[in-house]
Amino acid sequence: MSVTRLPRFEKDFGLVDLADFYQLNKAYEKINIEKTVQSDSILLTITFTKTSPYVNFSLPAELNKVINEYLDYFIEIKINIKYWQSYPFTPPIWFLQGVRHNLETKVCLLDYYSYKVNQHNQSYTACISIGNHPNYIETAWTPAITVEKDILSFVQKINHFDEVVNCS
Repeated sequence: MSVTRLPRFEKDFGLVDLADFYQLNKAYEKINIEKTVQSDSILLTITFTKTSPYVNFSLPAELNKVINEYLDYFIEIKINIKYWQSYPFTPPIWFLQGVRHNLETKVCLLDYYSYKVNQHNQSYTACISIGNHPNYIETAWTPAITVEKDILSFVQKINHFDEVVNCS
């Protein structure tokens, strides 16, 4: 069985570059969002690439170009978004599939992005106090949140790649 909004998302955004749609790219930073829509899930690969300043090693231009390509930083995050049969009346669940990068960092990026995915999953529930029920949980999810808005919400939460690169 398929979730009804996923074919619509694929029809509307199948050929659209989401990073360009969200206007995320800069001259020296590039974000690429690849998506594969399945019957009940979306597989996302979010890749951030930061171009390092060009270094001239007093070598032929062709060699300098090849060497400088290895100086660029990248972070690749793979996500699986699971949609339930009751979607859009229940929120999707996000799962981190893996993180690859070429940074020398003291922070474990797998743990960091696991935290960000869990934080995103929990963002649709709110703990509030009502009367004698101090831990009453109310859902903040609404069916008005479309697939592309949910993805944008997550990208906003992790779109600080420049700071992560500078911390390495």
